[in-house]
Amino acid sequence: MKKKRILFDTNIIIQREDPKVLSSDFIELNKIINDLNYKIFIHPLSIDDINRDRDEERKSISLSKIATYSSIEKYPDYNQDETFKSQIRT
Repeated sequence: MKKKRILFDTNIIIQREDPKVLSSDFIELNKIINDLNYKIFIHPLSIDDINRDRDEERKSISLSKIATYSSIEKYPDYNQDETFKSQIRT
């Protein structure tokens, strides 16, 4: 059976890994993900997001933590996806 996968946004990773108390909603979400046996992935552009952080210490910590997640290898270029672009308001 193929393992179920979920893609985490950069902000989810940061909230999940920051050294602060998590909200009850976030705790519940993580329990559900674990109970359903999802494998968590990050998007390679999340690393770019973190690399733009001007706080070098926080950036270093975040990069070390995000490295524990698998990264998707291939992903569509949203700039080339006309259906996607037609649904987004700018």
